[in-house]
Amino acid sequence: MKILFIVKDKSDLDCLLKIYEKSQAKKLSEIIFLLIHDAVLVEPKSYNNFKVFASRDDVEARGVDSQFDTLDYSQILKLMSDCSKVICW
Repeated sequence: MKILFIVKDKSDLDCLLKIYEKSQAKKLSEIIFLLIHDAVLVEPKSYNNFKVFASRDDVEARGVDSQFDTLDYSQILKLMSDCSKVICW
């Protein structure tokens, strides 16, 4: 089962990564993070081991470069349809 967490604020990502670590320890599901709004401003730090995407439009709107793979709206919709659950933070 794939679970997509849509993260709007960069301060929420650390909490969500703890959820990810617990789920991986139990091998419950595949968790994917999609950063939107101000969450695209997060520094990559140690997130390289996680499946994290950023909204291309939000990255461009804030005038920053993203170290994460970026997705346009059609790719985001495809990702959402490929996941069993979608949870917004």
